[in-house]
Amino acid sequence: MTKKSLALALSLIVMLTLIAPFVTGAPIHALASGESHSETIYTARAYADRVGGHVNVYAEPNGSSTIIATFIDGTTLAVLEAEVDGFHKVILDDGVGYIKSENITTSLSYNQRVSIVIALVCVIAVILILLITYYRRNANYFKSKK
Repeated sequence: MTKKSLALALSLIVMLTLIAPFVTGAPIHALASGESHSETIYTARAYADRVGGHVNVYAEPNGSSTIIATFIDGTTLAVLEAEVDGFHKVILDDGVGYIKSENITTSLSYNQRVSIVIALVCVIAVILILLITYYRRNANYFKSKK
């Protein structure tokens, strides 16, 4: 394997490592508590105000209720369609909880999209630097081909 192909492979591995947490999300443990739910269950992602931020899960559908769990921005959730006073019911390993509607999204959050774009730009910059370095080191070879 040449240095060029090794550098390219390393760049791709770094890019995939940076992007994977935002694309895959955490596994869903739907109905792990054994409770039966009559509502429709759909998947969504926790949405915080920043990448890596935390989203609180409350025991009751109000912000002053006890926080029973937290999720990191981008974590995949099992959400019940029923919305109560601006809160969605989510299924946890040991029951259900409530998350504010503004903290749930069905797509990647703005912060996650920005992080992915930054990661891609960094990888492209590394590849361009490697190509420029390769060309400069082999400039005599390319000139002789003309």
